[in-house]
Amino acid sequence: MHEDQGLIEVELSDPNVHKLQFDLFKDEFKGMLVEKLGDNQFKLKVKIVERKDDDSPMNRLYTDQDKLNYLIETYPAIAKLKDTFKLEVGNFG
Repeated sequence: MHEDQGLIEVELSDPNVHKLQFDLFKDEFKGMLVEKLGDNQFKLKVKIVERKDDDSPMNRLYTDQDKLNYLIETYPAIAKLKDTFKLEVGNFG
């Protein structure tokens, strides 16, 4: 088998967020590929690529902290609720 034959390369632009998200569903993704391709003789390679400045924010994965920060910017009262009830990101489930 040629070195590149059977290689499936997944490109991620954020080594922290995207890699963590990908790792959560990697096994499910591999299973889907085996089912769809009818073959399990492949290698899955994760490649980190730099984001271009012209990348749309719509192509970005947002962390829970990113989402909270956006909500606090948009609705400052959320910060007061967060502090009043001593809430932290990740305490919901």
